[in-house]
Amino acid sequence: SGALITGNGSITANGGNGVDIYSAGGGGGRIALYYDQKTYTGSLAAQGGCGTCTERGGAGTIYEKDHDEPRGALTIENSGAGEWTDIGTTYSLPSTLDNLRLNGSALVNLNSSSDLEVFSGSFKIPTSSSLYTNSNFRLNETTAISIDGNLYQNSPMQATGTTTMDISGQLRLSNSYTFGSGSHITVENGGLLNTQDNTTTKQYYVDLDVEHFTVDTGGTVNLTGKGYTGGPARTTGNGPGAGIGGFADAGGAAYGGDGGDADAAGGDGYGSIILPVDLGSGGGGGHHRVGGAGGGHDRITATGTMTINGSIQNNGNAPTGGSDPSDKGGAGAGGSVLLSGALMTGTGTMTANG
Repeated sequence: SGALITGNGSITANGGNGVDIYSAGGGGGRIALYYDQKTYTGSLAAQGGCGTCTERGGAGTIYEKDHDEPRGALTIENSGAGEWTDIGTTYSLPSTLDNLRLNGSALVNLNSSSDLEVFSGSFKIPTSSSLYTNSNFRLNETTAISIDGNLYQNSPMQATGTTTMDISGQLRLSNSYTFGSGSHITVENGGLLNTQDNTTTKQYYVDLDVEHFTVDTGGTVNLTGKGYTGGPARTTGNGPGAGIGGFADAGGAAYGGDGGDADAAGGDGYGSIILPVDLGSGGGGGHHRVGGAGGGHDRITATGTMTINGSIQNNGNAPTGGSDPSDKGGAGAGGSVLLSGALMTGTGTMTANG
């Protein structure tokens, strides 16, 4: 802490390196700088150690705050994939930050009961970084979001001022999320938009109201297998059109069409033709095989242009497990896709196959 922090040296609190391939690296430490003025141009590092280790330690934390400003900034950076870094009230994390910077291969977990509000014009998750949000996470005043790595939204998230969101990594949604209604969301080449897995009830699905929505060539909205789960061995699947389980061949699941009958019956169709909002049901479990999960649900409304040059995939899964080819489980039903746009264009693919 100082009125003026200056210089061009280095400040490090890195974890120690392992000495051979059998030893793991230490986690990074913590650095905090408080100042009235900062002209320091040197380096700051609190990275996990590795060396020749089999497992790198998690990144440490770097917190900086100008005495005259109401909020500070937190930086978490690692030079390679390692353990996670937990942040939250347990570690005296303030509930508001001017910026949250993830650099390199940072793997960050926002703990439960640790609501966080970030005031920054832009927010980015780099290619090799990941953020789990297990508490309320609000991006206040943020207009541009770039997800090149992974954002796993497990608790309510608000980014109502967003005008652009570019996804070249993975955005996995749960529920209770709000993005700017005037925003343009783009799933870029290599990008993935999906949700958490559902089980026995409809909890997680894509539900977006935006100005423009784009899936570029090579981008994917993929909710395959994100619907109701299939039944365990010899057990009926989940959902209103579940396939019946059996001691031999189990029934297939239904949604838009009835499930296929085997030794056990397939499910019966359900839901609306004109407003499809349901999940696909899960197949029945065979003698040893687990039934396939159904496809998930997308509802996306764009007041402007909806451009699909990539793919939207809400398919059912095949059954899994078992080595006897005569021991068959039932497959999951396709899910639902409900899109609306002032202009709908593109040359991609949309599937909700069983």
